[in-house]
Order: sequence, then structure tokens, then C-alpha cells
Amino acid sequence: MKKSWIMLSCVFLLISCGKDSGEEEKKETIIDQSVEQTQNEFAWELFEEVSEEEDGNIFVSPYSVFIALAMTVNGAEAETKEEMMQALGMDNFSLQQLNEDNERLMESLEKATEKITLQSANAIWLNDLYTLEKNFQHHVKTYYSANVEEVDITDAATADLINTWVKEQTNEKIEEIVEAPLDEQLVLMLTNAVYFDGDWQYEFAEEWTVDAPFYGKEETEVAMMSLEEDLSYKEEESFEMVQLPYGEGEMSMYVLLPKEGTTLQEVQDGLSYESFSSVRKEMKPKKGTVELPKFSLTEEYELNDALIRLGMEKAFDHEHANFSNMTTSDDPLWIDFVQHKTFLEVNEQGTEAAAVTNVGIKTMSAEDSDTFYMQMNRPFQFFIMEEETEAILFIGEIQSLAK
Repeated sequence: MKKSWIMLSCVFLLISCGKDSGEEEKKETIIDQSVEQTQNEFAWELFEEVSEEEDGNIFVSPYSVFIALAMTVNGAEAETKEEMMQALGMDNFSLQQLNEDNERLMESLEKATEKITLQSANAIWLNDLYTLEKNFQHHVKTYYSANVEEVDITDAATADLINTWVKEQTNEKIEEIVEAPLDEQLVLMLTNAVYFDGDWQYEFAEEWTVDAPFYGKEETEVAMMSLEEDLSYKEEESFEMVQLPYGEGEMSMYVLLPKEGTTLQEVQDGLSYESFSSVRKEMKPKKGTVELPKFSLTEEYELNDALIRLGMEKAFDHEHANFSNMTTSDDPLWIDFVQHKTFLEVNEQGTEAAAVTNVGIKTMSAEDSDTFYMQMNRPFQFFIMEEETEAILFIGEIQSLAK
């Protein structure tokens, strides 16, 4: 049986699928609350697994990983499919429900306003020697708006074609997803590119940005931004949290800061998605000052072990994985790797964020007061959420910074 490769590459900067401007009016986008909550619980669990392996700054897009795996599960069968659905928290839902809810959620997340841009596109680059299973092709095209383009894998220009597409779709924040020459045994790549650019509703004045210490593993000097505004805020026994909205409040960054003398790890150990949601709902407008470092991050992770710990064992096992619904080939398939790359820039004007998820499939054949003061001069955690759906799009933590 000859060896061949399938790679599913998903490039994400948030989570939306763009539509043609001339398409018919979209159907009503009502999101099942239980599905939405399940996706956020997966986000929380994935972040916890990644943080167990990492010792430093972390920035992931759990929704990017969720969508990448949701597309992949359309090619799975039997116990492989069951384990993947369970790891995604979707074991009580059908694959049809998963796809339909993702389609509606992506449509509801699509945004283009004066202060917020959120756009996305999907493509499948198919080795012209192979054929997709009809159902798999139908699902990824119908629910994830993926266009299938047949390419000559042996042509060096194919890598340039794919990378140019990725670069254009992500406003040059993700410049490369594949390297030439491509493996001649590559069967397909499934690519999703999303771009997000959000201006703060209340911008940090550049003249207020000053050099200040950040007390991480070692003391460093950072460019510290400052804002005085009425903001949604909540103080708990071990931490405080503030909401920094984008645009007209359609999206937000939530910053969680441990109290003095409490470590971020101690707060995280006592915090669940449910308790985070409870605190978020209790936040109320309050006059205060926020000091936030101006920073940028580029991170890269391999998520195999994290996903295996979440229950996706068979999908990575070449002897037991079953992706027979993906191609017309009889060769056994399994997930060889799940890679995740992210980009983030936070400045006085707003935030740009990017993520790349590659799924490679291999085959053979406190007290209240009138004001508050919150200075992020020590390790802190943050979340970027879409407010209407309450979807957690990104989660990060800052352990150390330098100017």
C-alpha cells in the first residue's frame, strides 16, 4: 500500500465565513445556547491543557481549533468520530447539528463596521490525482463555504499560490502556511483564513503611554498605555476584571488581573468557565483607570498531546483511526499533527489577532469604592469575545514582556 499524505490546514484570525455580496438575504442566525456554551467550555479546557505544557506567554484561538476539528470530523467514522465529537463536547449532538450551528455562528460573527473588520474565507486545495468523498465535499462546501480547487502538487508554483491566498486573506499577518516543494504524496489541504481588526471603543491616548516596569518572572520595562473611562468592572476576592469594548461594543477584550500577592496560576486553578461567566454577568459600569501594556505576540504550538488528553486518542492512532468518509481511497487515515500558530498586537488604537491551525492527516496505501485603579504590571489573563453570541474567540495570558 503506497504512502500518501493529507493535510488539513486551517488559518484563523477569528471565526467568520464571508459571503458573496450578491447572495440572497441570510437566514436568521439563532444560536443554540447549549452549543454555544459547549464551544466555550472546549475553549476553556483546551487553554488549560496548553497552559499545562507551556511556561511563558500563551495566546491561542480555541475557536480556530474547534472549527478545524469540526471540519475534520466530517471525514471521520465509527469510534474515531465518537471520540472527536466527545472531545469537542458535541457527543450529544449530531454531525448535522454541529455543521449547521457552526454555519449560523460564523454568519452571525461576520462584521464590517467603521471600527471592526471581521472577515473569513475557506478553500480546499486538492491534489488533482485524488477525489473527495461526495458527502465530505458537500459538508465542507455547504456549511463552511469552502471552494475546492484542484492543483498540481508537484508544481512549485502551487505553494506560492496557497501562500499568496493566505497572505491576502489575513492582511499579511499570516504570510506562509506551506513550504515548497510540497510533499508529492500530499492529497489535500483545507485552509480557512480569517482577519480581525478592532479599534477600541475608548482609545488609549498615545501621549499617556509611558515606560513602566512589568513584574513577570523578571522585572522588565514596557510601554504602558493608560485610560480613564466608565468601564464594566468586577472585583473578586482574588482578582479583578475589566471589559475593554471594541467598536460600538460588538466585541470586547476582558482582562483578568490577580490581586497583589496572588499568582495568576492560583486564580486559574480556582476559575472555571462557569465561574468566569458568572463574574462576567455581574460586571457593572464603574469609573476607573486602566493601565495596559502595549505588546505583540507570535506563538506556535503542537496540540497533539493536549487533544489526546481531551479524549481524541483514536484519531491520532494509525492502527485505530477511521477517516473513511474523507476520500474515496481505501487507505487508512489518521491525524499526524495539529499545529497552531497565533499573532496578536495590542496598541493604543485597538487589536489585531491571527491564528493558524494545521490538521495534518497521514495515510498508508474586595471592598466597593467610587473609583478603581487597575495596573497590569504583573502576569494577567485576557479573553476576546463576541458579545452577541458570547463566543470566546481568543484566550491569552501574559507572563513576561519587554519593550
